[in-house]
Amino acid sequence: MAERIKPKPEAKEIRVKTICNIKQICKEKELSIYALAGTMNMHPNQIYAYTSNKVLPNLITALLIAKTLNVSVDDLWTITIKKI
Repeated sequence: MAERIKPKPEAKEIRVKTICNIKQICKEKELSIYALAGTMNMHPNQIYAYTSNKVLPNLITALLIAKTLNVSVDDLWTITIKKI
């Protein structure tokens, strides 16, 4: 008797959405993006790229931003994972 082949389950697509909270945290701490960038020896446009969700920083940069703002990396970005 031939063995039945089970169909593979459909692959689910996963979408990851990140929302940067740096701007809100800076506002709470009464710190401008320019001041944050200056403290970190970065160009303000790079910080603005993060806050507009155009670019995600590498891990070291994310850790440095978190340390500078005295928050955790989890506080800097909200991540939503959605299966489609």
